Amino acid sequence: MEAKSEKPLILVTGSAGLIGTSVVEAFASDFVVIGMDLQHPEKSVAGSEFVECDLTKDESVAQALNTVRERDDSRLASVIHLATYYDFSGEPSEMYDQLTVAGTFRLLKQLKDFQVEQFVFSSTILVMEPSKEGELLTEFSPLEDEPWDYPRSKIKTEQLIRQEHGDIPTVILRIAGVYDEDCHSLPMAQHISRIYEKKLESHFFPGDASHGQAFVHLDDLIDCLRKVIARRFDLGQQIFLIAEPEVMSYAELQEQLGELIHGEEWSTIRIPKVVAKAGA
Repeated sequence: MEAKSEKPLILVTGSAGLIGTSVVEAFASDFVVIGMDLQHPEKSVAGSEFVECDLTKDESVAQALNTVRERDDSRLASVIHLATYYDFSGEPSEMYDQLTVAGTFRLLKQLKDFQVEQFVFSSTILVMEPSKEGELLTEFSPLEDEPWDYPRSKIKTEQLIRQEHGDIPTVILRIAGVYDEDCHSLPMAQHISRIYEKKLESHFFPGDASHGQAFVHLDDLIDCLRKVIARRFDLGQQIFLIAEPEVMSYAELQEQLGELIHGEEWSTIRIPKVVAKAGA
């Protein structure tokens, strides 16, 4: 580790991921940023350091934070906790509990030996019950009654943080689907691919096509995190929904993509989910 800097210190878990990499790059000029992940980042960023850490193992988390403490600095301006488990197949996995839930517990347990000015947890907007037509989701909207494994793990972790944060101020960000100019959103990329290849299923939508999925651009999320850190002494315990205010319906998105890609109107036909499942 390098000598102690006068700049505030930020710890970022999941630093090798899409969001984590952008956080390190965006904040390294104003903070000393230490990234923690299982794999090294693809490129080094001036003003940042990297510590290898496996959040599923007690000894790895303890060793990683001991390495951070060797900076002779036990004060952390913010811990941005991005590390999580997600399987796009939707299959159940023990990793949801081992990494997302228990990994957060291990992290909080070790952080109690530090002076942590703020702990930021990246949750998901999928923990929220879908809103009815004409209604907006808010931080006070009900949680999903029967969530699948990914949002369930986030709900459990939110509850864990409330129980185990101690004196650490915590901010929970329920983040919508993140994308950037290169897409980096698998659901959106698959949607574009089906339309580009003019696959038959790209004209059909199972369920209510008037519904839509909330998204947020990566740049806006980084700007949000910057503001959250800047206000760390004022926020205390908070929950925020992070999403673009306007949500395109599935039908609007599909039809606009079709027109942009092929230069012609793109029709969307709603079919019952049971029919779509049989067709698949």
